[in-house]
Amino acid sequence: ESSLLLFGMSSKVFMFVNPDYYGFARRAEIEKNVGDVVGHTPSAIMLTPDLGLSLVYNAQISGIFWPDEASIRADRIKGEPEMTAAERFQSKYAGKGFEYFIITDFGELEKQPDLKPFLDKTFALHAFDENSHLVYRLKAPSPDTSPQP
Repeated sequence: ESSLLLFGMSSKVFMFVNPDYYGFARRAEIEKNVGDVVGHTPSAIMLTPDLGLSLVYNAQISGIFWPDEASIRADRIKGEPEMTAAERFQSKYAGKGFEYFIITDFGELEKQPDLKPFLDKTFALHAFDENSHLVYRLKAPSPDTSPQP
């Protein structure tokens, strides 16, 4: 409990006044950059802390959420068979036109230890920042969007 007073307010209250105390501005900036990197794709798979909502808004992209560990556990409780990341990808996402797999929740990535090795083995790492995001390209770019020599 802080007893520091600043202009008659405790430091605890001051934290709520600071608009970027929780890092929202930094997160929005990172997500805008991710949107630029993926060309504001309408077809991403996202593993994010908030079901992709802030990424969809800030990056101006759309797509579908990769299940977090709690969702996977709930599926098992409901009687669905346990699947590896590769099996989950093949059964629910493969062949549906997704272009990118975007990860901004590294804590959740650690809870799914077979996901990153599957992605690394199967897809090209398109962009990354070790502190904020990983972006895998799920399919080759079409000839008209390939870099020219």
